[in-house]
Amino acid sequence: MADQYGQPPTVYDNKGRAVSAQWLVDAKGGYVIDPITNQPYVVPAGFDLQQWVASFKSAGTYANNLSSNVERSGFITGVLLGFAPGGEYDIQRSYGSVVPGFMSGGDRFVSSFTNSASFLLGVAGNAIGLPQTDILQGGGMVKLFTATWENFKTLGQTKQTIGSFSDWFNSASNATNIRTGYSYVDSGTSDISGYLTPTQPTGLGTSRDSTSYFTTSDDSSVIIKSGGTISDIWWSQRNNANGFSNDKEF
Repeated sequence: MADQYGQPPTVYDNKGRAVSAQWLVDAKGGYVIDPITNQPYVVPAGFDLQQWVASFKSAGTYANNLSSNVERSGFITGVLLGFAPGGEYDIQRSYGSVVPGFMSGGDRFVSSFTNSASFLLGVAGNAIGLPQTDILQGGGMVKLFTATWENFKTLGQTKQTIGSFSDWFNSASNATNIRTGYSYVDSGTSDISGYLTPTQPTGLGTSRDSTSYFTTSDDSSVIIKSGGTISDIWWSQRNNANGFSNDKEF
């Protein structure tokens, strides 16, 4: 399967500099196909889709354990701001360990990553637990703001096209890819062995003292006590300075 599409295309940023890229694959090495191009999605080299899913599922679990809707909304909003231009989740500008910062990095923009960026927004939104309409609205608002900002900066000399209201101002291709990413999570393709999706006990991360539900017998062994779950171990480790940083490591 590795040779079905050959090598990924050479991609360039807005300055004409070559940027390392790869085809997007699932946990079993299968290509994740862009319905617009009928080719695999193109992403920055080293991108790990399963780690992406696990990270946003973890964020969703954390949000659900917050004590109020205000806290939950604030946390999720903060996470989603990472998809704004130049944000940490904006793969069109943030790649190769460089994150330009909010509304920055225009010279690093890689148009070949645009479809993938929309797909990954859909994936993240579903993984964190948001309705698809909310994700479409969020993506559209970013597009509308970005177009307005570019027109303002260039005194109206730069005209950016926005999509229809029915797609919340997303372009037709962006809306399609957001929906494709959202459906990808529901398809079960993203749920693979090797990535923990634990059953969460009530109060995990808030009222529940997970450390009281297991003991460590040595540096590599853990004994779960009565009423404890593997989630208690995972949650406790992820909050330690030298613990597991994500589900994949665990």
